[in-house]
Amino acid sequence: MNGANTSYKIDGTILEVTLPTAIQDGETANFNIEWTAQVPEQIRRSGRNSAEGVALSMAQWYPKMAQFDEFGWHLDEYIGREFIAPFGNFDVTIHLNKNYVVGASGVLQNPDEVKGYQAKAKVKASNGKAAWHYKAQNIHDFVWAADPKFVVDSAASKNGIKVYTVYLPTDKEVISNWKTALGLSTEFLIFAVLSLVRTHGQLTPSSKAVRWYGIWHSNLDYWRP
Repeated sequence: MNGANTSYKIDGTILEVTLPTAIQDGETANFNIEWTAQVPEQIRRSGRNSAEGVALSMAQWYPKMAQFDEFGWHLDEYIGREFIAPFGNFDVTIHLNKNYVVGASGVLQNPDEVKGYQAKAKVKASNGKAAWHYKAQNIHDFVWAADPKFVVDSAASKNGIKVYTVYLPTDKEVISNWKTALGLSTEFLIFAVLSLVRTHGQLTPSSKAVRWYGIWHSNLDYWRP
């Protein structure tokens, strides 16, 4: 914490950290965490090689701060479902094989350096991997999906909200459905979530990377047209 080592213990999926000094009301603190994890086969909202053929579907994939409010700490263990979490700002860089296309929460900062978002993009790669840089403000989770076969389409609502669809073009019907979904998304934003998306800047419906019909994960929505 703030450059000082801390002690901790792990209980199930909960990491409890003992602070070297107390954080006073109104103060801020920085925590640096190094961690590794193995990506499992698709399990509900996260994993690799989904039944629909998506290579990587990454939800609930990183250490998340527990929620603290007037009721105290919410120490609910992760059991494959949603749980309360604090909102925050995210600055995320994903290093992945340069041939992949990524759909994620937040706004892509370097569309001209990665595959999928600009026709004349010059993919920048180091050791065969490109760096996907996303930023998002005031969201409660950062989610992403990736596959080398993903296709990206985009459109803007009448109010200027950019909408992206990221999907697997498996057949003509699927492609047609996603074209329709893109149009409906821009119309939907005008009436339903305009104030929310004004804050976030964009919405990215993604191919059915997880096995649900409409999971909202902060700028990224998993759909199955």
